[in-house]
Amino acid sequence: MKASRVRSTVFTLVLLSASVAIMAASARVQVDTNRDVRLAVIDARTPAADREALHRTLAAKMSFTMSQRSGDAVRVRPVEVKPRDARSQLEAGGCDAVLVLDDDRPAVLRRGNAIALCGALDPETGRQQVYLILGVTDPALRDLLVGAFSALVADRVFLKKLQSGVAYADLVAAQ
Repeated sequence: MKASRVRSTVFTLVLLSASVAIMAASARVQVDTNRDVRLAVIDARTPAADREALHRTLAAKMSFTMSQRSGDAVRVRPVEVKPRDARSQLEAGGCDAVLVLDDDRPAVLRRGNAIALCGALDPETGRQQVYLILGVTDPALRDLLVGAFSALVADRVFLKKLQSGVAYADLVAAQ
């Protein structure tokens, strides 16, 4: 009789912990899409005339991917910043992620409690490194950003058009 009570208690505890885990997992997939995702951009390579269009194009691609995955419209707003400002904004919650368009991450962004992803905007040669640096943020938003960045660097058709100088409006319209 005691063994059946122990089994019953263990079974109840397992069901209770599974319910809590399911509730916690479902709470994580909610992303606040009422505000823009703030993307700080550090761009050390692009000529000044092309910077804004490139940043808007990359942000639009990430926005498109995030919107598809979340089911809601997600806007990604890029703002160009200096490396020190990017780190302080990331740590203070002033931005959600930092996109670095440079051959290497700035030294100030190599330290700290952050996740860094790396890719290339020219997939055939592996040149034009791009990094996405994420702070400790909302897990659902972090997962959306990771998925959007992965899709960005994996989309060879998009990157070839980007390299060939297709206009920003044409790239966004193709999405």
